[in-house]
Parts: sequence; C-alpha cells; structure tokens
Amino acid sequence: MFNRVGRACYSTGVTQEFLQNILARAQEATAKKTDAVANPAKRRRDNVKKASRRSKPVAPRVKPAASPSVINKQPQFKKKNGAAMKGESEGVDLIDVMSGSKPRTNKKPGFRQSKREIPGMKKSTMIKGESKQFVPKPVVQKEYAPQEPTPLSLMRFCPDIPVTPASRMINYSLDALKSANYPLNRFPNYGFYDNAQGPPKHITISLHTPNFGRYQPDQGLVFEREKFLSELAVECEPSKLAAEVSGKYQILKQHNKEDFKSIAKSEKKREELVANGEVVRKSLESNPLDPAVKELLYDVCSGLKPISDLTQ
Repeated sequence: MFNRVGRACYSTGVTQEFLQNILARAQEATAKKTDAVANPAKRRRDNVKKASRRSKPVAPRVKPAASPSVINKQPQFKKKNGAAMKGESEGVDLIDVMSGSKPRTNKKPGFRQSKREIPGMKKSTMIKGESKQFVPKPVVQKEYAPQEPTPLSLMRFCPDIPVTPASRMINYSLDALKSANYPLNRFPNYGFYDNAQGPPKHITISLHTPNFGRYQPDQGLVFEREKFLSELAVECEPSKLAAEVSGKYQILKQHNKEDFKSIAKSEKKREELVANGEVVRKSLESNPLDPAVKELLYDVCSGLKPISDLTQ
C-alpha cells in the first residue's frame, strides 16, 4: 500500500534557519556561564577592570538648577496686586483681633533680627536670677563663758512624755513590785485545795532566770515553786520614795578642817581632804540609796573611816 503524506494547509512563518540561530545562541550563553563559574579568578579580574575604568574624578556642578526665569514661572513667586495684598492684610488683622493675640509691632526699615528664628522652635522661658555672692561667716574669737541654767534654757532638753509626780509614782510602784517578784504578767498563785479543811497546795512552778533574754553559756534553766500571793511582801523605802517621786534627796553634813586633824597635820593637806569630801557629798546626795549606806560611803570616801567598814 502506498502511504500518502499530506501538506499542512497553513504556515507559521518560522524557518529552519531561525531555529538553528536561536539554538546556537543558547549554546553560546550556556558555555559562557559555565566558563565564568569554572574560572573565578578571571571573573575577579573583570570586576577590577570595570572598577578602574572610571579614573577621572567627577567635577561638581556649580551652576544652580533653579534660574530666575524658572523661579518666576512658579505660582508662589508671582507678583501680587495691591487689592489682593490689602484684603490679605485686613484678614490677618481680623484674625489677630478675634484670637486675642499680641499686637503687631511695626518694624523699622533698618531693623534686623540678631538671631534667626526657625518655625516650630520654642523660645526659652528661663529667667536667670541674680546669683548671691557667698560670704563666709566670721569666726567668733571669744572665750567660752559658762552661764547658769534657767528653766527656759532647759526646756529643749525635756522629753516628749511629760514627767509628773503621778508618772514617777507609777514607775516607782512597778519597780517595787518587780523586785518583790509580784505576778504582774502571770496569774497569781492562790494554791490548790483538795480538801476544804486542809491547807492549800503548791501547783505553780515559775521559771527563775535572772538573765532572761541574754545569752549565758553553760547555764541551765532554774525552776522554782512560786510563792502564794499572801506570802509576797512589797517593801517600800521612804528615802527612795521621796527621792524618786518628790525629788527630795538626803542632805549630808558638810565636813570642815577640824574633822581631819587626826588624819593630816599640814593645812594644805586638810584643804585637799575637805575639797574631796565636798565632791563625795554632792555625788551621794543625788543618788537614791539608803540613808545609812550614804552616811557610811560618805565617811569612807572622805577618809574618816577605813574601807573595811564596807564589808561588815
């Protein structure tokens, strides 16, 4: 059988030569790309050559781009006629009056601002005050002269809590109760009755630690039976009560030179002993001690009695 080859009824206009030309160009471009990747040194040399081509410095342009003819053509630089300028000035004045702004000041023709003002920049409102000159205080060249204290001068040393006879009485009473081991912060011990006709029994034990709240090594706790409330005796010393509450201290007898005749023979030594006894007397009078103890300490410290009398 015979095969029949038909011919197309249309033509695209693409010839065989055109297709071969495109194929040759594609092969050439692929070969160049492969060669550049395979030889990086050659690519760097090409880049250096391109960078060194422009060796001549670029001269800046001195001539301005904006010329007077170009500026005059812009709408904001056009000349304004007299009617427009007058209307504009009236509008500006009306706005100033309505807004309550500051009055406009007419500047003189020869006036020139010393400092350039930039729109949006705030003016400084700081006002520099006059600096006071430091004047050192003069040193007082004067000897100190002690003065007798007065109630007004001692007012600054008084405590905030007023000290009254009633408050001093309360403090003295609390000290007397604490020294007698009175149950101030615990329940009183009335005893326990297991029989109506029998005596009360001790059931309360208290912790006796004289150094409570302080660290005392190698010391154990001491427990003791607490006394009945009826067995506690609160002692009151009249001399101490008068001294702490009323402010009345014991007045000791003042020694003279005749009292030291048996101790010292020279007049100078007697004067020193009298002065020493006066210092001891003033110190003991302001001390709330027992009157008998005060008398004994006064005689021993003055030198009239031996020190061995204090141990008796």
